[in-house]
Amino acid sequence: MPSVMSEEEEFARQVRDALAHLYDIAYLQEHPLCRILLADLPAGAISNAQSLRRVLLEAIEGLRPGPQVPYSSKEWRPYRVLLYRYVQRMPMGRILEELAISERQFQREHAKALKGLSGLLWDQMRSAEASHQGAPAGP
Repeated sequence: MPSVMSEEEEFARQVRDALAHLYDIAYLQEHPLCRILLADLPAGAISNAQSLRRVLLEAIEGLRPGPQVPYSSKEWRPYRVLLYRYVQRMPMGRILEELAISERQFQREHAKALKGLSGLLWDQMRSAEASHQGAPAGP
């Protein structure tokens, strides 16, 4: 029996896909996350692709620990994994060296970071939906 992906799992898959194409404007322009995450943004000066990239980058920054946490601590790993892999597009060998971890540990940290990022974006989306449902109807 084939498994059916939950809405949240599909959302997480879409986040991973968008991250993999973070600098591909043409790809992001029509990405399904644009309809989901950018529904509340006013049409304006920047494209869907630029808006989606900004939302993803801000979410990655949302995983950044506070200044009181030492940079070499494990609390920084989810942020650093996503920063190095997607934002800075470092080669895998360099990421492993920077984090001083094995490739297997990287895979675990990467999965944890993606789960955290997707969860953060999912919660933001649900919160925005809830605030719209509670908003008074227009004229």
